[in-house]
Parts: sequence; structure tokens; C-alpha cells
Amino acid sequence: KIRISGRHVFRTIGGSAALQGIAGGHMDSFDRIYDLYRDEFLRSASYKFNKVPLEDLVDSWQDSVISFFEQIRSGRITNLSCSIKTFLFLIGYRYIIKYKRHY
Repeated sequence: KIRISGRHVFRTIGGSAALQGIAGGHMDSFDRIYDLYRDEFLRSASYKFNKVPLEDLVDSWQDSVISFFEQIRSGRITNLSCSIKTFLFLIGYRYIIKYKRHY
């Protein structure tokens, strides 16, 4: 791991250290991933989905991280062919599209 701006960044392919940490029940890995990408996701999502309220964007981020966590803990995800960031953003965007249907 290396430290950037007081945050840990995982420097392994696919974030395998992070996946192992979450699978092992280490909530600090979960918390770091949540915090590391949250603001960037909200900026990107608010640009792409500018008519969706901020509350729904935050909900979609939270839902995507929780879904990711649950899939790792259940063993459905053991490795990724993309970065954790890419995976989380994809899940988050799908949740936004799901929420957007209500407008």
C-alpha cells in the first residue's frame, strides 16, 4: 500500500488486497474504498445525470458499495477483471438509471 493525501490506495491488480480485506471482515478496507471514490463518483454522476437529485446520487453510491461488499462477503466476487473504481461506478450508474425511472 502507498499513502496519498492521508488515504490508503491499493496498488494491486484488481484491488485484490482490498477484496481479501473485505472478505476477511476488515471493515477498514470497506471504509477506505467508500471514502476513496465517493467524491469522484458524485462529481461524475452529477455531470452525467444532472437532473437527478443529489440525495439519489448519494443513495446510488451507498447502494453500490453495499452491494459490492455483500457480493465479496458471500463469495460471489473473488477477483475483478477491472479496477474497483470502475466496478463501483458501473454499479452506481445502474442504480441511478433505476432511480431515474421514477422521474
